Amino acid sequence: PAAGPVDLVANKVFFLQPEQIERLIDDQRACLATDRIVVDGEPVGYMYREEPQANEDSGWRFMAGDESEQYMADPENIGVYALNSLANYDRDIVVLLDSPPGVYFARQQVGGPFVQLLDDDNTYLDPHSASASPSVDLHSELNPEFPAVTGDYQITQDWQLSLAEPYNRRIEDGTMVLWRPGLTVHIVAWDNTPGDSIKARVDQLLTTVPEEATDLAQVENAAFTRVTYEVQEGPTLTIATFVVASGSQLLAQIYFDEETLAPAAAAVAASITLVE
Repeated sequence: PAAGPVDLVANKVFFLQPEQIERLIDDQRACLATDRIVVDGEPVGYMYREEPQANEDSGWRFMAGDESEQYMADPENIGVYALNSLANYDRDIVVLLDSPPGVYFARQQVGGPFVQLLDDDNTYLDPHSASASPSVDLHSELNPEFPAVTGDYQITQDWQLSLAEPYNRRIEDGTMVLWRPGLTVHIVAWDNTPGDSIKARVDQLLTTVPEEATDLAQVENAAFTRVTYEVQEGPTLTIATFVVASGSQLLAQIYFDEETLAPAAAAVAASITLVE
């Protein structure tokens, strides 16, 4: 029979049951994976292979990609599983499992293809390409321990933004954090209150704008309303924006330390839009 999870922690309820595990690969070795995958059912978003620590170890490590540092520091959130089991949780990993130790792969967006991270030229490589030619420059100062995203990036089912340069990504206390040197974006999205109009929600959110805010601007279109303003707290500058549609809304706060980064921060704020 196909091997199932070998983590026997009693309080874990796995997303897949043993009868759902099929034999997809012949490799009998184990791997490490987080509960975001095997308990919550999230697809693999970040995977890398290190030198195996034992004959039974494949060297593969799998994460959903939104785990915080605090989450990863808790050993109860990580378990040892048969590599075949992880292949059942996300079959897209199968074609990558023969890759040698030292490789990193990540998805740039949910449901997207895996790209290889950090080759010798600090570029993304598309492992599904026959030539594996470089496709996206990777900022040399990004943290390789976190997934990186760039271009048109879907934040939620409803909202997306555009990133001119690669940013690291993590989830922290329910907030999506995108960051690169000198600039950090905190994003929170939530459903609209049933029955409230866009105008009613915007009017309520306007009451939360700090008195010291400057450059307040409001733009309306047929699908949503955007409000943007600036705040300075000590040396830190912030461009904040909230966008409200009929069914959902999103708040983004973009922090930067140098005035020269203001255009980049403003461009991120202005790029937030509904998914077509």
